[in-house]
Amino acid sequence: MMKKIEYFLNMVHYGVYLFHSKIDVNPDHKDEMFISRGIGLWFVGGINLILFSICLIINKIIGVYKNISFGVFMFLMIVAYGINYYFIDRKDKHLIYAKEFEKEGKPWKYILISFGFMIAYILFFIFSLKVAV
Repeated sequence: MMKKIEYFLNMVHYGVYLFHSKIDVNPDHKDEMFISRGIGLWFVGGINLILFSICLIINKIIGVYKNISFGVFMFLMIVAYGINYYFIDRKDKHLIYAKEFEKEGKPWKYILISFGFMIAYILFFIFSLKVAV
């Protein structure tokens, strides 16, 4: 199960990388470190949004807090960063998977999967807000 999660998250990460590299016409921004940090921030933010949405839904079911504090949000950000590090950045897994995905030769597939994932977690967040209110 962990390998499937790792594969999927790296696929989404690769799709965002491809999209960014295709639309960025400014040659000054082709620095790999710049691209990698931007994708990492986007990715950690997305994972944090998913975790926060789950937290809102669980809180609505259990009814522990009237308002979820900023501290919980920051804790979830740390957890999201840990997930990003463990599945993508540790041992440069994203580079290993990128080589595998490049062999397949279907770049738009990964871009569409990445956008689908982004739309899904935004819709999930909106759903969790509707449930929590």
